[in-house]
Amino acid sequence: MEDVTDILNKDGRDKSPSAYLSVVSENGKFYAVPFKAWAKPGFWYNKQVFDELGLNPPTTWDEFMNVLDTLKAGGITPIASGDGVGWPLSDLVEAFIIGLGGPELQLKLINHEIAWTDPQVKEIFGRIQQLLKGGYFDEAREWTIQIDRLMERKVGIYFMGNWINLMLQEKGYRPGIDYDVFAFPGTGGIVAGGDWAFIPKFAKNKEAAKKLLEFLAGAEAQTIM
Repeated sequence: MEDVTDILNKDGRDKSPSAYLSVVSENGKFYAVPFKAWAKPGFWYNKQVFDELGLNPPTTWDEFMNVLDTLKAGGITPIASGDGVGWPLSDLVEAFIIGLGGPELQLKLINHEIAWTDPQVKEIFGRIQQLLKGGYFDEAREWTIQIDRLMERKVGIYFMGNWINLMLQEKGYRPGIDYDVFAFPGTGGIVAGGDWAFIPKFAKNKEAAKKLLEFLAGAEAQTIM
């Protein structure tokens, strides 16, 4: 990877969170430019459906189950299951781990401090299994299809990242009016991350690549983002 320290210095290294820079630095040099931050805040829902059914965003597990049962009784499959590329379903499982076990449990799994057969982890998977057996999950469908199904009242809630916000607005839906989002009830943490751009050593047009990275890290692109 090419050294892109000059690009970061030109734009102002202080404009990027240190956590986004430390992962792409080595011996005082930087090898990628952060250009996007994202988060997976929780379950997106059709606000008009919630209003019609008298539902409020749940803050406890019992309230969450009440939302699911009310949606089901109204003829709406409660939870959308994204598929097609793998990560939408692993994101959902991750949300249950963090929501029911806390971010500490997720970090212990990441750092191999506990096994997937740990009783606390098995209990969380048991709850997911109960929901699956109870018919609370829609069949797995390509993840972008579920965005339309959410607004077509075919599914009630959909765990997805913040990028769904723009995708819904591009379809003409209004945030806070047509749709909204709530965190996994009782959670103390969410998953967040970012995207970086870099230049491979073997790139054939490095000057054009540098201009692209300068644009992505610059004020104009960040304002659009």
